[in-house]
Amino acid sequence: MKIYFKKSVAVFLLPAFLLACKKTTGDTINNGGPGPGGTKAHFIQGEIFDATGHKFNISNSNVIVHAWGPGLIGESDRMYNIAMDAKGHYEEQVIDGLYAFHAYARMPLNGQVVMIDLESLDNISYSVQQASAPGILKNFGLKLSGLKKEGDPNDANSYFGGHVSVADGAANFTSDGYWTNLAVNYPGAMISFILTPKGPCIDGSPAPSKQIACSVEDLQQGRYLVDFPYAWYRLTAVLKTAQGAQKQLRLTFIPGAAGPHYDALDLTFPPDPSDPDGHPYNPYVAVWAD
Repeated sequence: MKIYFKKSVAVFLLPAFLLACKKTTGDTINNGGPGPGGTKAHFIQGEIFDATGHKFNISNSNVIVHAWGPGLIGESDRMYNIAMDAKGHYEEQVIDGLYAFHAYARMPLNGQVVMIDLESLDNISYSVQQASAPGILKNFGLKLSGLKKEGDPNDANSYFGGHVSVADGAANFTSDGYWTNLAVNYPGAMISFILTPKGPCIDGSPAPSKQIACSVEDLQQGRYLVDFPYAWYRLTAVLKTAQGAQKQLRLTFIPGAAGPHYDALDLTFPPDPSDPDGHPYNPYVAVWAD
């Protein structure tokens, strides 16, 4: 799988979910259908689950289910922000109509608070609005990684968890990069990007190590590293030539690609300053041979 982005300095300056869940009972996931008590006419309600399928109970976190729908002619659209209670449940009586949903959690991550989107646990498309008159029962869950429902596997934004954009520094940020990029100097070589955890996942569980490989030719246009949970990671990169020799590569954040290059970078995913909702910032990294 190759996930690309266009070869352009500007793209780096732009702010750039699936764990399988068993259908169980009690305090674990019920993927749609009536739960205890079933639906309630004129109410929106449901349960919130963590990434293991248990009721959401993560310290210093709060969950909001945002429901919105079109008003009648001459009326404003209807919007509700329904908070999850201490038992992982949410509900509210609403004006009858059609509603779409977006659920999210505000959670601590590496000393800061970020917004993490949750996934609905039924089989209803995000594009389908649901009628509230008979009652709506809709559960949501935290996903640490994996492809989002209806997501495009070639689109980095279709994955839960962190994204890191990586590109050949010489090819994209130097005047002579056409002759000095990694593909010219090391044709046929492969690069392994290694994410070594330095702290837990956003939900407090142990973070996994992750190794993602791409060719030097891929890196000229740039690509995304995806499908890993938000945590604190140390990023390194190793090139392996077509003949089997290995070389440690150097890294730097973008913007600032013209500054010092480093053997490793720390990725902490703070809130994106350009996002008013405070989703994590997914960094952009240039890769260098020197």
